[in-house]
Formats: sequence, C-alpha cells, structure tokens
Amino acid sequence: WFNEKVDRTGSITRTYIEDTRLKFIECIKTAMMVMQCDYDKEAQEFINQCLEELEGEKKALIQSQWYWFQSLPPNPKAEAQGSIIETALNKELGWYVKYMELEIECYRAIATELNDLTKRLDFYQTEEFEA
Repeated sequence: WFNEKVDRTGSITRTYIEDTRLKFIECIKTAMMVMQCDYDKEAQEFINQCLEELEGEKKALIQSQWYWFQSLPPNPKAEAQGSIIETALNKELGWYVKYMELEIECYRAIATELNDLTKRLDFYQTEEFEA
C-alpha cells in the first residue's frame, strides 16, 4: 500500500504503508517454523487440515474469478486482458479480499492451536530453585 501526497512544489511523495494482515500471517508462519520441532500429533493434524482447507478455498476462488472473467462481454474482457490470470487472484477484485479474510481466519486458528500446544507441553511450568 502506498499513500501519495503532493507538496507545494508539485512533487509526489510516496509513503509505503505495510499491510498488517500480511504482517500477521508472516508472524504466525514464523512462529510455526520456530515451534515445528515441538508439534504433537494433534497440532500437526490440525495445522495440516487448516492449510489444506485454505488451499482448496483458494483454488475455488481462483476458478470463480476465472469463470467470471470468461463470462464478460468482449470489450471489458479485452480491457482486462493481462490483469486476470487463470492461476492467480487479482488483488483489485473481491475474490482476493475474500481469500485474505479466509487466510486470516486460518492463521488465527493456527495461532490458537500453537498457544494450546504450549499449554499441553507445559512450556510455562514453574521451577523451584534452592540456594
């Protein structure tokens, strides 16, 4: 995301604004990478199931976007040529937004599962020390 501002001299200043949704997803992926050696069977199955469902939803959204594009009249279809690819979501259309919502929900569920995993493994147990 970029914010553009025109100053008094007419110069355009572009400021990068980070997408916090993508940052959240990247943080959860990093946590998954760090905790991967601690996964138990339950966590592994849950995470794999979430990611498989997300991949299936992505394929369905891509297919829906492509069918919509194919149904356009010739003129709008010619104007959009190159911006719609059969194997990817266009960030300017609603299918991408829907996918982002699904991806956020998936990674929220994974974050909850990782939190539950730390409880099951008793990561935060107290230790008593004697001097």
